[in-house]
Amino acid sequence: MPTFSGKPTESVDEFIFRAKLFMDGKCIDYTAATNMQRVIAILAANLRNGAASYTMPK
Repeated sequence: MPTFSGKPTESVDEFIFRAKLFMDGKCIDYTAATNMQRVIAILAANLRNGAASYTMPK
């Protein structure tokens, strides 16, 4: 699973593309409503540094 830290040199589109490829490879249907919590947890767990600060409770 790719990580994303929000640096100017990183592309959020590339992160999402690679995340979708990862989930396809793991047979996770990221479009299914029943998987939304799982998909959000996977994505949030792979945010780093500044990008992770949006998901961290204060």
